[in-house]
Amino acid sequence: MNEMRLQGLFLRVSKDLLSGSLLANGTNYTTSNLIHTSEIRNLDNNAAFYFLRHNDATSLALTPFQLNITTSAGQLLIPQNSTLVLDGRESKIIVTDYTFGASNSKILYSTTEVMTWTTIDNRDYLILYALPGQSGETVFNFGSTPDVNLDNAPGVTSSISGNSVTLNYKLQGISSVTITSGGKTIEVLIMDKSTALQWNAVDIPGRGNFGGFFSFGTNQSVLIGGPYLVRTANIKGGTLALTGDLNGATNVEVIAPGAVRKITWNGAPQKLEKTSRNSLTFTGGSNVPSVTLPTLDSWKVVDSLPEIQQSFDDSNWITADQTTTNYSAPLSGDRVLYSQQYGFYGGYLLFRGHFNATGSETAVSLTVQGGFAFGYSAFLNGVFLGSNQGNATVSQTSDTWPFPDGALKTGEDNVVVVLQAAAGKEPRGIRGYALVSNSSTSTTFSHWKLQGNQGGASNAPDTYRGYLNEGGLYAERIGAHLPGFPDQAWPSGSPVSDGVNGAGVNFYRTTFDLNLPRGFDVPIRLTFTPSDITSNYRVQIFINGWQFGKYTNNIGPQTTYVLPAGILHNHGTNTLAISLWSLDGKGATLAGVQLTADGTFESALALDGRLSDFGVEEGLYKPEGRATLV
Repeated sequence: MNEMRLQGLFLRVSKDLLSGSLLANGTNYTTSNLIHTSEIRNLDNNAAFYFLRHNDATSLALTPFQLNITTSAGQLLIPQNSTLVLDGRESKIIVTDYTFGASNSKILYSTTEVMTWTTIDNRDYLILYALPGQSGETVFNFGSTPDVNLDNAPGVTSSISGNSVTLNYKLQGISSVTITSGGKTIEVLIMDKSTALQWNAVDIPGRGNFGGFFSFGTNQSVLIGGPYLVRTANIKGGTLALTGDLNGATNVEVIAPGAVRKITWNGAPQKLEKTSRNSLTFTGGSNVPSVTLPTLDSWKVVDSLPEIQQSFDDSNWITADQTTTNYSAPLSGDRVLYSQQYGFYGGYLLFRGHFNATGSETAVSLTVQGGFAFGYSAFLNGVFLGSNQGNATVSQTSDTWPFPDGALKTGEDNVVVVLQAAAGKEPRGIRGYALVSNSSTSTTFSHWKLQGNQGGASNAPDTYRGYLNEGGLYAERIGAHLPGFPDQAWPSGSPVSDGVNGAGVNFYRTTFDLNLPRGFDVPIRLTFTPSDITSNYRVQIFINGWQFGKYTNNIGPQTTYVLPAGILHNHGTNTLAISLWSLDGKGATLAGVQLTADGTFESALALDGRLSDFGVEEGLYKPEGRATLV
């Protein structure tokens, strides 16, 4: 969030970048071939933006270098008095001939990044930042000889040459440099990045329908440092009203128009003090209450893959009978088995291929396509054949699965079942299929049945959450992920201590109560303890009926998932449901799963569940293939 805010604040005030063109890129811009540079230049006014990163995106090296730039002052090698440094996966945007402020002042170049700028009381404020301990060099060009005040800038040195000012400095905390030239005043705030992450430029809304949109309804903002989050800022009379979130007792600094004499925070008046740089400060926040989250100990479980059984009734499923497609041509088989052609666009997919066995069939050959990191499992008459566990660089696989002894039922209707986790927008499903036989006479599939989310895209019963919220697992189709679903008849079972015995899918439900302190935001996540990477399993996460994540243990790397406020009941009962799919015959268990908090923040936001009350309606879901729920 913080990095996105820094980038957003920079982009919204850097209009020259909007019409910039990529001139060139490569490793020849700097004195180190380890650094990759992309030069974007505005051809109308010659402003340029040099994007720097390590050429090897995985590098964690600390690399010093100098950068060759083209400016209105000619070719320069910068910085002239030190070096630039990239620290590992850090990147930088170096600006040249950059115009800012109501005074249209110009930066010839700066080796520290521009966070943002604004104008307050005819004074332009510019914020520059870099990592703590790094050196910075910034050159300004003016129309007349400037005057520089370094009273609030310890560690900053300046040199004046004609109408230019060069600032050199080390990044540590915050320094404030005042430059005056030709009747205009510039305040340069130089911050290390950890400090910059605590600052924000908050819009003062204008009037009209677009009053809250920067550059359309307003260009006015105030600079605020310290709070974890500033939500709104409004000025009425001499009072600046701020709302936001604080992480405990916080020293807040505000740079606002001189007419502001009072400040309120979340409606409460604040005691103000004035700093040497004419900003206002106050201490906000209160003692943070301790929060203890419930443990996830009591689970109910159901087998969520009954479809692998030979006797499963799939008569109500979609018959995959199409023979043509505008997607990639099938590689084998006489039916198109792309889920999109049958109205299924997301989630897990199930395919059941029927054939009458002669006894000569020895294996099934499958080509399955589902996007990078997808996976699938195959079964014959309830017997596990094998899985493709997925690969982050592979979107289509071809496999031949031998039939184990005793799995084939000669003279009967045999069923090959494929459970697929799609992970891409390309055609999802089975691109090719064939039975392998030891006879000269081949056996073909008589028909295929297909199932995704209940009702597909056009008739999904849960129009509130939408058809992409769920997939084709049995538990999803009967609505077992929804709050209020009757699971009293389900046996107890834990995804941690019990798990899935063999290849297959179990579906787990539990509830937990929250009573979080009012007036505080407690961001809550569901956190998985990673298992050994050789354990191949996949998890789907539902909170109060909403799907909010998929965890793939053997691919990763994400192990924590946000449970959003508004979906989560902060003062009530919540329903957590997860599907656990073991892709291995040895089965799978979770190493651990728990609720974790990211902190406790005093907040202006009234938080409670507002979107999660929609549960199971009578008749909304009907069990398929079973007379009762187990």
